[in-house]
Amino acid sequence: EAVDVVHDGIVDIERLGATGSYGATIRENGTAFQYEIGNWDAADAWARESRRMVRSGPNAWRYHIATTVGLGVARDQPDISGRLDRFADLLDGQPVEGQYQGAYALAAAEHALWKRRPGEAIDTIDTSLALLSDHWFPYFLAQMHAMAVRALADLAELARAERIPADIVSEHFERIDGHVETKHVRETVEPTF
Repeated sequence: EAVDVVHDGIVDIERLGATGSYGATIRENGTAFQYEIGNWDAADAWARESRRMVRSGPNAWRYHIATTVGLGVARDQPDISGRLDRFADLLDGQPVEGQYQGAYALAAAEHALWKRRPGEAIDTIDTSLALLSDHWFPYFLAQMHAMAVRALADLAELARAERIPADIVSEHFERIDGHVETKHVRETVEPTF
């Protein structure tokens, strides 16, 4: 349904002549929806279109990268390391916002996992969870705890394969349990404002 709304919105925006103001944003949102439901080719097409339309200024680029970086990591696009660095630069010194720090953390951790660096992925998630702890944004918090579980499982598997002492492997599993419990609690508790 969201994809249909984006399609209709693109038609309306173009008909009204508002592509300069809203053309990139609606395609960026569409990119995120298409990526999440597994339509990567369609997501990539909208990401490319939106990139040509992005207005100048750090906020526009922050939003563009936040909505397209996950796809770039998943597809291992050649410029993805540079885009992650640019994203980090755009976030540096800015107020904490879940939609940006959350998107960055998930993409950077995923990228680290694909590069077989689970320790780096865990560090990214831990740092981001600390940043976002006071900002209720359940979607990204739940996703980050799930990513931490994946990274810790990879780290535990590597530790077991390298014959690292059992107590260290057990610590990884204890941390997994902590992230699973926190994810469960965050998904069942209503935010208080």
